[in-house]
Amino acid sequence: MGKAFVLSRFRFYECMCGETKAFSTMGVPLCVTCDECRSTLALGPEEYQVPEPHDWESHVDQTTGEAYYFCTKCLRRSAFAWREGQA
Repeated sequence: MGKAFVLSRFRFYECMCGETKAFSTMGVPLCVTCDECRSTLALGPEEYQVPEPHDWESHVDQTTGEAYYFCTKCLRRSAFAWREGQA
């Protein structure tokens, strides 16, 4: 039960066009999509699902005092919250 055992838990996820890739042990949230083809990341062609919108929450940086948003699903941080329909 050395390093080979731990590394075997990682799985390779890829979008439909192959541009966006990820390695994960816990899966990839459905709000993470490829910038090129807009598909979700999946283990194989039969596992692609409909993308979900980010779930933005507003916070204030304790160091700088600036407001920011982060997605509670994928933990992406943004200066502003994306709304459905915005690019």
